[in-house]
Amino acid sequence: MDKLALRTFAVAAFLSALLLFTPTAGLAQDDPYTEGSVWNITFVRTTEGHFDDYMENLKAGWQRVMDDAKVDGLVLSYMVLSQPGRTERDWDLMLLVEYPNYAALDGLGDKMDAFAAQHIGATDDRRQQALISRGELRTIAGQVLAQELNFTN
Repeated sequence: MDKLALRTFAVAAFLSALLLFTPTAGLAQDDPYTEGSVWNITFVRTTEGHFDDYMENLKAGWQRVMDDAKVDGLVLSYMVLSQPGRTERDWDLMLLVEYPNYAALDGLGDKMDAFAAQHIGATDDRRQQALISRGELRTIAGQVLAQELNFTN
């Protein structure tokens, strides 16, 4: 190898090593947040005159299922928020359910069905009747699945 080729090789090797071990701007920075829990948010519009009936329905079934899921670690928390509807098309209740992460949603339906069977009834007919009764009390105005982002220090 002649001197020029050797020098070219040495410079190329040095530059390659320099690029390999020099952090890029994007890699050197930490994200300004961490991913947190996942929230399922359901917007509900209660049927005129049936707000209290729907709240009783939630208390009798949904709350019990959520409590079981919370004890089992499937759900971190849940809550119901209310707002006065501005128009007849606005939601008046927001149901929020907090899950540890997106992975917690895998197979969740079967697990929640088991809890519902304990409180509503084990037969499909009984659960179907409960859904029909609930449907007469409310309309689902929308639903969102969102992940909480927590700022890092």
